[in-house]
Amino acid sequence: MADTNPAFHDWLDQTGWLMADPATAARFGKLIAQHGAMLGFADLYAAIAVSFLFLLPFVVMLKRSARA
Repeated sequence: MADTNPAFHDWLDQTGWLMADPATAARFGKLIAQHGAMLGFADLYAAIAVSFLFLLPFVVMLKRSARA
């Protein structure tokens, strides 16, 4: 997030955080980390879903066991 972005300053005004406050950088860093973790989770979920859909046809090809 660029300091020159007017939307960033509007967001800071809405939250009541000040750029001069060191706690703002810590809070903003925590928000960035949370956002990155959520993006990583979503990417992993999508990869697992695609691999499941790719492997699903192989379930049909499995040989059924003979029941006694």
